[in-house]
Amino acid sequence: MLARHTIIYFLARGIPGLINFSAIYIYTRMLLPEEYGIYALVLIVAKMSGIISFQWLRLGAFRFYTNYIENHMDQFLSTVLVSYAVLMSFVALLYGGVYVVWDQYAGAGFIWIIGLMFMFASNWFEMNLSILRAQLAPLAFGILSIARAVITLAVGVALVSYGLSANALIISLLVGNILPLLFIHKKQWGAVRLNKVNPALIRELLRYGLPLTATFAMAMVIYGMDRLMLGWMIGEREVGLYAVSYDFIQQTLLVIISVIVSASSPIIIREFERGMRASMHRQMNKTFELLLIIAVPSSIGIVMLAPNIGSVFFGEAYRVAAAALMPWIVPAVFLNGMKESYFDLPFTLSKRTRLQIWPVLLGASLNLVLNFLFIPAAGAEGAAIASLLSYGSAMAFSILLGRNVLHLPIPWARTGRVLGASLFMVLCLLPVWKWEGISALVVQVLVGMIGFVFAGWVLDLGFGRSAATRMWKTRREGKASAADRRAQ
Repeated sequence: MLARHTIIYFLARGIPGLINFSAIYIYTRMLLPEEYGIYALVLIVAKMSGIISFQWLRLGAFRFYTNYIENHMDQFLSTVLVSYAVLMSFVALLYGGVYVVWDQYAGAGFIWIIGLMFMFASNWFEMNLSILRAQLAPLAFGILSIARAVITLAVGVALVSYGLSANALIISLLVGNILPLLFIHKKQWGAVRLNKVNPALIRELLRYGLPLTATFAMAMVIYGMDRLMLGWMIGEREVGLYAVSYDFIQQTLLVIISVIVSASSPIIIREFERGMRASMHRQMNKTFELLLIIAVPSSIGIVMLAPNIGSVFFGEAYRVAAAALMPWIVPAVFLNGMKESYFDLPFTLSKRTRLQIWPVLLGASLNLVLNFLFIPAAGAEGAAIASLLSYGSAMAFSILLGRNVLHLPIPWARTGRVLGASLFMVLCLLPVWKWEGISALVVQVLVGMIGFVFAGWVLDLGFGRSAATRMWKTRREGKASAADRRAQ
């Protein structure tokens, strides 16, 4: 099941990722860094506000969906939808009060109103994706994700061409998050009734989700505070240069990690709820190895090829900064992805989510201090270094704390094999390392992939060689048996 779901989620995440690649390629040639910086600031404020307001509900809905599959699903969906509507109304009133009272904020005008609407739409979209993941419906998940990416890019390019600059990107995100949901809303939420809201379920969702909301809010401080502080201490241009590079890595490395998590986490949760610990540990081992097989060589490859990647994918105004920033951003995103996707599992499975906040609080506090120290001296590169150190500290603390909650298997021998295959890939890339241009990048990627796959086959990563050998022996024995029967 994991392999099948991983393939489907790879397409569901990978195709939108490719479309977002195209968006970065296009927007960095149509927008100045200052304009992209304004968009990035509005986006990060919307994301931070959305996490504080809605994350607890989405996480709780995903975690407890399986408890209501057989009974009271109408109560579950009614409670989720009504809770979201109440939260949205409260946030809108709060926003309206700030807009009226704070003249400087009101002066920003249109883009912040669109940002608020985008926050509502995107969080509801993510809620629907979480429900589909809990339903083990990767195909519907993929269709929605691809539709959002296509609509967002098409509307964004059209509006940027019309001259709306940063406003165009926010409007395109709003439209992209609304239109796809129109086709599934009735089927998914048609049974919702106000009188079916379950107050006990709301309390359960709050108990589970609020500690995680605090955790994700602190994580968003690490992710977003660097952009806000860059804008405050240096300017919007520096934010644009930093955000483009970070967004690019998010659309590559983090998408790869999220594919595996989307496929594996519902299975791990179900095995845990059924008390099948041996099966759960086998699933965890597979997940961890798959994360390393995909993410480690990808990270190393991006770092090695950063100058050529920057020249191919980014507009001229962004290239130098991208080449300098990616070697710092890539390991930061990798460490954060491993923490959230694997090393935080003990807290999620045991429902002891209050403990999960401490590693992130450490990382967020360290990030604030390091940004104050590094940004004035090194600008965007200083912010990237601060993120790397903060994510590394948070992951290390999460590993130490999680060991006291739930045993988390780490296949060290397999980890060593992944590192060995990655080292062989690096050696294969060295002769073509400094080549430049699109065709050169294609060759570099192919050389790296072939080198890693070959080394992985020799080292039996993912038990690929062992499985192929077993299949070959089984097929050979089957043919021999058939020949014997014919001879008789």
